[in-house]
Amino acid sequence: MRKPKRFIVISFILYFSVAICAAFFSWQHYYQSRLKESDQQLQQFSQHFLTQIEKYAFIPQLLAQNKRLTNTLLDPDNPSQLDSTNRYLEQINQLVNTSDIYIIDQKGNTITASNWRDNATFIGQNFTFRPYFQIAIAGQNSQYFALGSMSGLRGYYYSSPIIHHTKIIGVVVVKIQLSTIEDNWSDTQNSFVVSDNNHIVMMTNQDEWLYKSLIHLSEAQLLKIRQGKRYLDKDIASLDFIGDINTNPAEITVNKKPSLFNGFLSISKHLPKQDLNVRIFIPKVLIIWDVLNVLVSLTLISILLFLVVMFYQQRKSRLLQIERIRSQAKQELEFQVLERTSELHDEIRTRIDTENTLRQTQNELIQTAKLAVLGQMSASISHELNNPLAAIRSFSDNARQFLLKKDYEKVQHNLKRISDLTIRMAKISQQLKHFAQRSSAHDLSNSSINVVIKSAYELMQPELKSHNVVLQLIIPAQTVMAKINPIALEQVLINTITNAIHAVSGQHSKIIELELLEQKEQAVIHIRDNGCGLNHEQLDHLFEPFYTSKQNGLGLGLSISQQIMQSIKGSISAKNKETSGAQFTLTIPKSGQPSNDELTDSKIQP
Repeated sequence: MRKPKRFIVISFILYFSVAICAAFFSWQHYYQSRLKESDQQLQQFSQHFLTQIEKYAFIPQLLAQNKRLTNTLLDPDNPSQLDSTNRYLEQINQLVNTSDIYIIDQKGNTITASNWRDNATFIGQNFTFRPYFQIAIAGQNSQYFALGSMSGLRGYYYSSPIIHHTKIIGVVVVKIQLSTIEDNWSDTQNSFVVSDNNHIVMMTNQDEWLYKSLIHLSEAQLLKIRQGKRYLDKDIASLDFIGDINTNPAEITVNKKPSLFNGFLSISKHLPKQDLNVRIFIPKVLIIWDVLNVLVSLTLISILLFLVVMFYQQRKSRLLQIERIRSQAKQELEFQVLERTSELHDEIRTRIDTENTLRQTQNELIQTAKLAVLGQMSASISHELNNPLAAIRSFSDNARQFLLKKDYEKVQHNLKRISDLTIRMAKISQQLKHFAQRSSAHDLSNSSINVVIKSAYELMQPELKSHNVVLQLIIPAQTVMAKINPIALEQVLINTITNAIHAVSGQHSKIIELELLEQKEQAVIHIRDNGCGLNHEQLDHLFEPFYTSKQNGLGLGLSISQQIMQSIKGSISAKNKETSGAQFTLTIPKSGQPSNDELTDSKIQP
């Protein structure tokens, strides 16, 4: 009896020793693992935050160059000028999906705003107390976070000075709502925080942390914050965190209920340009559960091993018992061997059956575990959909005419084309969204320029027919490959062809020619028209943002086309033909080897 008891005691001592070591090393492992995983999330959320706000940074800089805004500041008492600028800002605000756009004069008074129709319009409000105005009026671009003085809602502000003849005459401000960014922070385990340079929480997925400070602020600091009016009259309370928030990683506990289960690990990333901190709080209880899972697994394995060892010990003990019985039987029943042999064999058989049963029981004790895999989760609409919309309108008008003629087959065909165009519009808007965000890759791939040209031609067919324009395609028989974004290049072609259609509108014979040439290291696309050509002013300013000769144009089409071509290391240029008309030239670096097939000219009538 002593040996089994000693074995049990030794087993428990060994188990607890291994469990302590396993708990220690698993804590270290999962501590580092959670930190690494959270650091990846921190990088993702930092990039997401920067992407969502920085895609609007160029807007006030572009608007500051707009002559309409300059003229408004130079003549602020002109009612028609103010009304025109209000409507223009309202249109731009809707187009780029910002919260508000407004113009401030040198004295800090708002003279025009996109929300001029609202009761709580910014017009007439003075914003000299806002740092974004103070920095911009001093001649620098600025960005700033604050609660709106009128709405009380969180906003991120970009501002740029408006300069006329080297003199700063006002400031243009673009405001962005931050709530849409916060909605994407749906992680249910970790807490995400964006805080200012005073460690006050301005964005978080924990509602109770909003407008609270991560550290204890002195009365002097709180007074300075209230005087800055960044948070208006909000009562900035402390979250009662214990720990050095400035270390990375930081170990934090909650003062109101300090315990191991209420602690956090915190890692942060400073955004110097915005002077903000993005921080992730990892509950320590997650690491504790990871360690407990290891200990539970270790306990199950230990129990299994214990049962196996006990089984073999029991087997050995029983075999020894059999040997003793047999020896005693030989000694005591020397004269009854033959009589008792049968009984002894039966007993041995029974014990062998018992042994087999125990082995089967052992095999049934082996079990398996579970594995779970977690994953996680993009967001905006572009403004260059006018051409597909025109095509949809043409298909719709044609479908109504075919319906009146009861030509249902053509009606079905037009409806299918409309469906295809809506899919294409979704693809175009997605691509333009990525381009506006200035993503690094632009989804470039080796694609056929021939296919892109034919796709653009198909999309422009209704527009060509409606204006009685002949588009002649001159493309090589062999496929010309380049590293491009097909939808982006198609949009450049559509913009250029549309401009050509407008250019030939006053001609009796309206002809546009699109020629694809394959050179040694690049592909060249010429788009020629027989219109009236371009004057010197148009040639000088053609690709500038907001420059347009059309009555209802925004002047963004060719500017965006130029940026698209630059993103694929290509170029776009324009000149007048020797005869009447203009010629636009696109150059695209090739990605494949050219073939020796001859060029085939195909002229396609509308």
